Amino acid sequence: MRARVHGSSANLGPGFDTLGVALALYTEVSVEPTDALVLTVTGEGADLPADEQHLAVQVVRSVLGHDRVAITLTSETPVSRGLGSSAALAVAAATAAGLHDTVELRRFRSVGEKPSSRVGFAPGRRSGARNAARDQ
Repeated sequence: MRARVHGSSANLGPGFDTLGVALALYTEVSVEPTDALVLTVTGEGADLPADEQHLAVQVVRSVLGHDRVAITLTSETPVSRGLGSSAALAVAAATAAGLHDTVELRRFRSVGEKPSSRVGFAPGRRSGARNAARDQ
């Protein structure tokens, strides 16, 4: 299955965290069954380690309960720029893994910039940019 999600920003000056805009920068994730984990990353974020700690792997594992999948990720959204790259990746990975319940998807959109805080992935924990800065 494949999912495509746009980047976004809520960092709009005086409207910080109350105004937002969708961007024409996309993150696309596809997930296919396989015997062992395979992660292929192209575009923005391709220089990050493509291992079991990658956000896409953690989200897919959380949705499916295993990581016997081939995950292909292509991103146009710059990482660590406040453009929603982590939230877009989390929602795209969850959707591509088969999660379509909008209430459940909300758990993953709050991942925000958590990967940049280096404290791990917790889909039920609200993270956002303010907590990521605090956790660093």
